[in-house]
Amino acid sequence: MNLLNIGGVDDRSGIYYNYVETYGGGQGAMHDSDGMDAVQNHMTNTRNAPVESIEVAYPLLVEGYGLVPDSEGAGKFRGGMGLQRKVRVLGPGVSLTLSSDRAKITPWGLFGGEASSPSNCIIEDDTGENHNLPAKVKTQVENQKIISTVTPGGGGWGNPKDREPELVLKDVIMGLVSIERAKSVYGVNIDANTMTVISDSNA
Repeated sequence: MNLLNIGGVDDRSGIYYNYVETYGGGQGAMHDSDGMDAVQNHMTNTRNAPVESIEVAYPLLVEGYGLVPDSEGAGKFRGGMGLQRKVRVLGPGVSLTLSSDRAKITPWGLFGGEASSPSNCIIEDDTGENHNLPAKVKTQVENQKIISTVTPGGGGWGNPKDREPELVLKDVIMGLVSIERAKSVYGVNIDANTMTVISDSNA
């Protein structure tokens, strides 16, 4: 998980605010099933705050929120997907405390399963300039800057080439795995026009 603590003074009311939320990462795959996507592992007293609630209660604008494609650890059973949330700061003097893990040592796979993508957090602005943050840090964020946090996926279990082609196709259709990754990592050729698996004899 990634934990973000964003605080400052709300210009709308002049009152101090403090927004705290954990963002779920991908659960590791099991020996007989895929890991869950974007779940708070070993964390029971938390929730997935609705975008509307955040924007009403805090001087923050959520500019993006969703699962990160191709972030899973590939395997016969894949790990879960990580997620990304992009929050624009609407006001000066904002303090950010970030606590995250798996930025350098990513969640690993087992029995031939592959590691997932790492976590990261960057500060960006409308000019396209990005500033990468350490995994654990306290810093100031200027007005109109965007905090973009990404959680890691989960490690895979078993050889990715042993994954059922129909499961790979389902992930592609749902936008979780790219067609390119389906072919290069899972060995499954998918027709982009018909969204069907191409057999070796027709490839």
